[in-house]
Amino acid sequence: MALISRCYAVLGLEAGASLQEVHAAYRHLVKEWHPDLFPDDPLRQSQGQIRMAEINVAYSQLKAVAAALPRGRPPACSWDKSYSIGIRSVDKQHEIFFKMLNNFNDSYASSSIATADDKVTMKIYLYILNLRRYAFKHFVTEEEYMVKYHYPAYAEHRKKHDRFIKQLFKLEDDFYNSNKMSPNNITDFILSWLEEHIKRMDKDFGRYLNEELGIHFIP
Repeated sequence: MALISRCYAVLGLEAGASLQEVHAAYRHLVKEWHPDLFPDDPLRQSQGQIRMAEINVAYSQLKAVAAALPRGRPPACSWDKSYSIGIRSVDKQHEIFFKMLNNFNDSYASSSIATADDKVTMKIYLYILNLRRYAFKHFVTEEEYMVKYHYPAYAEHRKKHDRFIKQLFKLEDDFYNSNKMSPNNITDFILSWLEEHIKRMDKDFGRYLNEELGIHFIP
């Protein structure tokens, strides 16, 4: 048990932290210490190699005893009713976004920044490609409702959608052609966008339907 307690400490966690917290702590530390982050600083790169070796050992040990880790807490990026805007088809699509992200997270969140395996690289690239395709379909659905109900902020909302699609195009290029973005970066990018966009802009549209038009639910 002393070894496991030390593994928690290496990841900056209290003993007994959940498996989700272990994954999150590992992703955070990789973004701070991976030697590939310091290509022009040999000293920091050397320090990163030592630190990452320690982090990887701790992470592997905690995953090996995953069955004993607490699982009572929800995943960090799970959909719940707090994301609902009152349009069933849109809410369902948002839920699918989170499922896509969680499936990706479960499969690739522990991959290193420099992904050497070509098969893994291709699978990650295809995930980004499918995410962009699904995002485009989803945005069309949302925008059709906005046009139908004469949403005053439609133009601003559409600009945000267009910007996200452009960011996904760049993300594809950075990962596939330049390998600049890690699986962890991808997860953080998508999750931060979902959190900000759904809970702010999409919720504003839901409030418009509810408060301005008196529509409380659209099948």
